[in-house]
Amino acid sequence: MIFDAHCDTLTALVDDNYDLYQNSGHFDIHRAMQLGGHVQIFAAWVEPNCQNPFTRTVQKIEVVYKQISAYKDYICHVCNDEALQNVLKDKRIAAILSIEGGEALNGNIENLTYFYNKGVRMLGLTWNGHNEIADGVGVLAPAGLSIFGKALVQRMNALGMVIDLSHIAKTGFWDVLELTSRPVAVSHSNSFSICSHVRNLSDQQFKAIVKNGGVVGVNFYTPFLSTDKMACIDDIFKHIEHFLSLGGENHIGFGADFDGMAQLPQGISGVEHYERLVNEMVKRNYKIQLIDKITHGNFMRLMQFNL
Repeated sequence: MIFDAHCDTLTALVDDNYDLYQNSGHFDIHRAMQLGGHVQIFAAWVEPNCQNPFTRTVQKIEVVYKQISAYKDYICHVCNDEALQNVLKDKRIAAILSIEGGEALNGNIENLTYFYNKGVRMLGLTWNGHNEIADGVGVLAPAGLSIFGKALVQRMNALGMVIDLSHIAKTGFWDVLELTSRPVAVSHSNSFSICSHVRNLSDQQFKAIVKNGGVVGVNFYTPFLSTDKMACIDDIFKHIEHFLSLGGENHIGFGADFDGMAQLPQGISGVEHYERLVNEMVKRNYKIQLIDKITHGNFMRLMQFNL
């Protein structure tokens, strides 16, 4: 079974008229069904300079609901652990909704409750820029959590909505970890020690996630995997094994970022190639318990704690 903590397929459904069952992108139902169990977190990304982020996010959520309803024999949106387990027992894909970019709230904390009631169960506080909550990694002199951001973290903890720290600047990252009472996700980020990209996590940050009980999803975007122009499956494992060396056995998973980028590593062209990663783990003599944790168990535990 695979648990993928981040894809941008939802935007492709809206902007490119993708069909969720079968399309030319990185993720579709037809290919994911071949994996023997799949949980997918679909992110509603808030584009920079969006005139009305709240309305745009609602639009994306409505589109994915419509598509999930059309293919309900194969996929089901889940909001709680009981539903998650039941869908997997039925051998359907479990879909969880997230929002990538707190701009979607339009600075109104009550909109968080609105999205929770719409079935959203994870929120990435920022994308790369500035918003009412905090600053992203693209801000040159980033501030930490705003007063609104601190109140938002507390409200998310109370609701049981997962905080996603991918894209947030270090100042905000540390503020969240000091304040949160629940484990967090870093849904699609890699190791800075292996690839020195600003979107990746320092060893200190990763160790803090371990202490928090959170989970990091390894991202397949080539510039986050390697400083070379090309990357391959071996580069994915460089990040996995570095995180393992830092005590990450219970704190790493996958967040491929399918349909959110153009540069995939050689050997990976879509969700169907998760099988190659599992085969590589077997070749590297990973114990079955470790394979299960990385492929799905760690993120399942995180979601079950919060749902």
